[in-house]
Amino acid sequence: MNWSFHFKIARGARMIHHRGMKIRSLLLCLFTSVFSGVTFAEEWTNADQFESSTSILRTAERGYAHGQYQMASAYVDIPGFEDHEVAFEWCRKAAEQGYKKAEALLAKMYAEGMGVAVDKATAYQWCLKAVEVDPLSDDWYNGLHDAQCLLGKLYAEGVAVAQDYEKAVEWFRAAQTQESTYILAMMYASGDGVVEDDVEAFKWIEKATEFGSSPAANYDKALMYADGEGTDQDYRRAVIYMQLAAIAGYPNAQHFLQTAEAAEWYREEAEGGVSSAQYELGRMYLKGVGVAQDDGEALKWLNLAADGEYPDKDSPVSISDGKHPEAAFLLGSMYRAGQGVVRDTRKAFLLIMGADEMGSVGAEYAIADMYLNGIGTDVNSDRAYRHLEGAANDGHVQAMHDLAWVISQGHAREYQYRPDAYKWYDIADKLGHESAKYQRDAFAKTITPHQVELGKKASSEWLAKYQKKNKK
Repeated sequence: MNWSFHFKIARGARMIHHRGMKIRSLLLCLFTSVFSGVTFAEEWTNADQFESSTSILRTAERGYAHGQYQMASAYVDIPGFEDHEVAFEWCRKAAEQGYKKAEALLAKMYAEGMGVAVDKATAYQWCLKAVEVDPLSDDWYNGLHDAQCLLGKLYAEGVAVAQDYEKAVEWFRAAQTQESTYILAMMYASGDGVVEDDVEAFKWIEKATEFGSSPAANYDKALMYADGEGTDQDYRRAVIYMQLAAIAGYPNAQHFLQTAEAAEWYREEAEGGVSSAQYELGRMYLKGVGVAQDDGEALKWLNLAADGEYPDKDSPVSISDGKHPEAAFLLGSMYRAGQGVVRDTRKAFLLIMGADEMGSVGAEYAIADMYLNGIGTDVNSDRAYRHLEGAANDGHVQAMHDLAWVISQGHAREYQYRPDAYKWYDIADKLGHESAKYQRDAFAKTITPHQVELGKKASSEWLAKYQKKNKK
């Protein structure tokens, strides 16, 4: 049976409205969450770590509810270890002993058909158990909020229990989870089950984003800021939240940022002197994304973003907070190619060097190429290789591949350590370079097994540090 009900929950295709209009979403299933869902596994991040923790299995097999629950949560959450049927059996054993977190997880499994046939009536009963206050239990509070949110969904849908929006709202308010606050925001925005109230909707969308990054909530918050719904109109914040949603991979946000409406958002801020908006608008004109391709407009806005000024006295904008590294990089690329300007490799070199000094990873890779080939500067292989290494360490995948090739060929005096070539080929492969795997495997045949192992170890250590850095 379908979980959908008549109020509009955000996810998937969205009807994007213009200023002054309400946020609206298409009909979607309540139980197809816009969030990743509850994460129950507490101590492990991968299957290897869990499998090495044999004490948990022993605890579970001896009948201890805590161990049984941890086994269940591991089989639900750990990548490469998922087995919902096994998880269900462990969870049921823990829940039948009154372990509150297990009761909440078991309710979720019945509601969503995880390892068992969907049974919302049974899910409802386990929810009621999970929300019961048990002063003798040391874990009842931990399962409480998830069960409260699930109860809200059940009352809103009205399948396992009579539909009751008032109770649904009560449970959603009590739950205070990211998901429950987001659902409340959508209810108040659309007027489904409650009196439509944009101010209340914005209040709840704010709460949803306070729990941490939520692409769907950031997307809706951006639309509300842009339309001035429930809050003062603020294009700067609208752009920030839309970009956050897009960076997190939310398809609707990624699509929106390629549209003419996004260009108008950027223009509002660009004309106010915000360099990041000037850069985005310049990039859109340069690529012809959301606007007609126009090198002159691209040059104007990129100049403003990079330098804080524009040489045309008739320009409507004459000030910016300036010094945007990616804008300087794009400007340099235009002068290097002669796109929209007279080709000037020396100016290109200086602009791209400035972008590199401001932190543009793409610029550092370009500078390496310019030093190597004498474009806009004298040939300087040593400097080229140092910049190549810098770009690689900053995460530029093509730079990793090229540095591996330089080392493998023995072209640079300072880069003769053969395992490093394997390391950079391996990292480039794992980060998505198309040919790095083939070249890594071919190179591995030219070095000793010990050198290969050294390269693998160095690759793993680098990737671990890189991933940790990017999570911050």
